[in-house]
Amino acid sequence: MNFGPKWSPIVWEQATTTKAGKFFDEYYARHEKNLISSRKYKSKPDTQQLRWKRKMKVCKQSNSKKARQSYGTEAMDYTPDISPSDLSNIKDKYIQTHINIGIPQMNAITNSTSQQSLSGLWHTERRKRLTASNFGPIIRRNPSLKVLNLVKNLLYSTFKGNRHTRNGLLQERTSIEEYTLKKAEQHENVTVKSTGLLIAHEHPFLAASADGIVSTASGDGLLEIKNLLHNKPVNLYQASEKSSFCLETVSGHLNLKSTHNYFYQCHGLMNICNYPWIDFVVRTLNPHQLFIQRIFRDNTLWENIMLPKLKAFYFNAILPELCSPRNGKSPGIREPGIWYIAPTQPGKKTTTGRKKKNTAKQNNDFVSEANIEPSADQTPCTRRRGRPRLVKFLDKRIEHKWIVDNTSEWYKGTVLSVKSGKDGVKGAIYEVLYDSDDNPYEINHLVEDYRSESVRFIDV
Repeated sequence: MNFGPKWSPIVWEQATTTKAGKFFDEYYARHEKNLISSRKYKSKPDTQQLRWKRKMKVCKQSNSKKARQSYGTEAMDYTPDISPSDLSNIKDKYIQTHINIGIPQMNAITNSTSQQSLSGLWHTERRKRLTASNFGPIIRRNPSLKVLNLVKNLLYSTFKGNRHTRNGLLQERTSIEEYTLKKAEQHENVTVKSTGLLIAHEHPFLAASADGIVSTASGDGLLEIKNLLHNKPVNLYQASEKSSFCLETVSGHLNLKSTHNYFYQCHGLMNICNYPWIDFVVRTLNPHQLFIQRIFRDNTLWENIMLPKLKAFYFNAILPELCSPRNGKSPGIREPGIWYIAPTQPGKKTTTGRKKKNTAKQNNDFVSEANIEPSADQTPCTRRRGRPRLVKFLDKRIEHKWIVDNTSEWYKGTVLSVKSGKDGVKGAIYEVLYDSDDNPYEINHLVEDYRSESVRFIDV
């Protein structure tokens, strides 16, 4: 018979006619208490929902054409998509109604959203557009990757902030005061005034919200503040050694990385708000440090790299979902395919561009192996081509080589899951979270890049 968690002391007493010792009873009393707490925790709706999500996450999902088709006219979870011509008309109507608004209305939105995240209008208007804080993930994204996760994150994110973001907002006013004092020590008197959501006049599908407008004797600029390293006892120089941090040390001086999301955010702010410079500020508390870097506007970067890619992503990926939502419907959010092709070359690709070196001597008397006849005492050597070794990537730490603007750079990341295919097999789609990004990427060429030495493991 099962006597419950305390079965052992009960059986002891029945078998020996003596009571168990103190420590014996205390051990099983703790066991009973832990069991009751575990049952209470598992009975909570949030816990049950989390268990269900984990269970469904590991379930295999078929991405075949047959699996995406309708199960019949009576199936309620399948919604046929509208025709391309109808979608084009709806997109044009949405642009004319919600995006192409007059300058007086843009100014009214800016004045009404000075409280930024505390304003409901601020959330409503920025959802219709691409904002500067999201430029980095778009600019750095490979146009051949699927846009599903990024579109869902931009339009349907349920993130309401955490203790770090809330602490950053609370410390923002203090950071501005410290910034003005620091500038005064540098013999530059500045004043900072708040601003709301600024919409680009020439490209109204873009918007930005700076932390402030800086007024100086020589002209006005913008201010962007980042309160970082919460509760971490490291200074900025120590933090800059990590690849995921926004700053790097160059010749003993700290600088904002030109490949970081904050870099593209700053340039987006300057071009949308039409200011010549921006002061990028990083503030820490333990130890207390205030880093200020003045970044100047780069029209070439904006016109040739950022604006074309942002425009392509908005009109090919975001706008169709805004005017005719497919989220929560089958087969889901539309995939535009390769949504951007650069005029000269792709902005980001994983092929290293290296050519095979010819092992033969380069001269006019070049002789191929086919023209060499084996001698009498030399038997032809036959080579067997072995089966390539299957390399597993799941849950591994990797370094991935990317080429951005003709400059190669290694990015560290973690392979989170296999979205499609079999781990280690060519064509498998992996979900990779790079250290410098907040959202994972879907990579469909990890195996090929490993064979071409563009991917290497860092934890083995």
